[in-house]
Amino acid sequence: MKTLAAFAIVVALAAPLSGAATPRTQTGACRVPCMHDWRREMARLGEPWLDRVGSHIAQQCADSSRVDFSGVTSNPRAGWDGLIADAQQQLQNNATIPKAVAWWRTIIRLAQDEKAHLARGLADCARRNVAKPKADPDRADSAGSASLDSLLSSRGTRGVDYDLDPIYRSWVPAYLKRMVDYHYASHEMHLDASGPVWIQRGGRRIAVGGSDARLQLRPGDIISTGGGGSVRISSPGQSPDTKLGENSAVSLGQDVACLSFTKYPNQQFGLHLIAGTLYWLTTGARLQANCAVLTTKDFSVSVRGTKFTITSKPGAATNEISVDVTEGEVEIEDRDGRMATVSEGESERLTYGLGKMLWMVDNQCRRSVDFRLFDRTNNLQWPADPSKVWFIDSGGLLAQLVSCIPGAKICYGAAAPGQEGEWGIGINGNARCPDCCQTCPAANQRVDTSRVLTCQIPGAVK
Repeated sequence: MKTLAAFAIVVALAAPLSGAATPRTQTGACRVPCMHDWRREMARLGEPWLDRVGSHIAQQCADSSRVDFSGVTSNPRAGWDGLIADAQQQLQNNATIPKAVAWWRTIIRLAQDEKAHLARGLADCARRNVAKPKADPDRADSAGSASLDSLLSSRGTRGVDYDLDPIYRSWVPAYLKRMVDYHYASHEMHLDASGPVWIQRGGRRIAVGGSDARLQLRPGDIISTGGGGSVRISSPGQSPDTKLGENSAVSLGQDVACLSFTKYPNQQFGLHLIAGTLYWLTTGARLQANCAVLTTKDFSVSVRGTKFTITSKPGAATNEISVDVTEGEVEIEDRDGRMATVSEGESERLTYGLGKMLWMVDNQCRRSVDFRLFDRTNNLQWPADPSKVWFIDSGGLLAQLVSCIPGAKICYGAAAPGQEGEWGIGINGNARCPDCCQTCPAANQRVDTSRVLTCQIPGAVK
């Protein structure tokens, strides 16, 4: 019956839109776009019928407060609640089918994100639609000051508190936290903008694209960029600078964009953080974040609404990133587009820029032989698992392809039971051997090494 339920939902989701649409939420002039790219998210699940689901949802995402899913779900409540309820039912019906469980959990998570995102967006809209206070000569929504000139000043008369404090900073390691959690006051801010860039003050947006000027930012200002626009914000004599990336939009807490920090002289990699709205406030309000991206030269680690810790060990030949997830899900993508996902309670250790070694070992002893590899360069048993032993039967041939850090010396050690023989640097890596190591090749290169183990003369190696 569970299999039949899975087929039933496929038919329902792939069906054309029904003629009887359920009532949709009326929100006046408020339009809240979707948070997720549903086409991309559904395509990642690898099922053609889910591609059609993603396309249908994406077509309505220009205004997620008015979505109608009556054509893609059997639930009469055809909004986000209906989609969630239907997916939860299908999750129960298909609980014994691992692939289906993954589908429905993903759909439930995304739809719940959208529901919460919609609630926040409508609340923001309601606040924006309330009656505006009387004109203030110090505000850009005043009739006489709605221009770029009103923001320019050679020197402000009072300091502006610059407070960037991500709400997810609990998962940032201490050495990274110093880069993203800081506060200082400044009388001047320099803006270098290109493309569509605006400053929103009160109820008015002022175009500042193409400017290179000193700005007097004031509490409540919001800086935003449109498609193809970028802006760099700095304060004379202060460090670090802050940069808003290309093709980003930061507006009213609804659209996603990321901030990136300029590279310190001694910094091994750049940190890219965070999505949301950049507020310049003296009230202590913080940047509302719903994604974070840590980037090295080889990896990009992106997070959405989760708690995690990251450590990075950059090196000349390789990078290593360890990701531990305590809540939600983390997506990791390397520079070649390969992706991995780390879920709640899991850890992932990633390396990039590795060489390859093929070890071919012919056991000509009358008994089995235990075989190990060691990283002599780092004085470590290798691979990392200290219990890793390859067993080679009598007359057997081992052909083992392993990864290694370029330039490292990888040595082998082997032993046969009953003291019939020991080879290389020994099974415990403590014997001397002048020619039992090979140098790991450059990244993405491979070397082949062969050895013949005989037991007539203990310790002999051919």
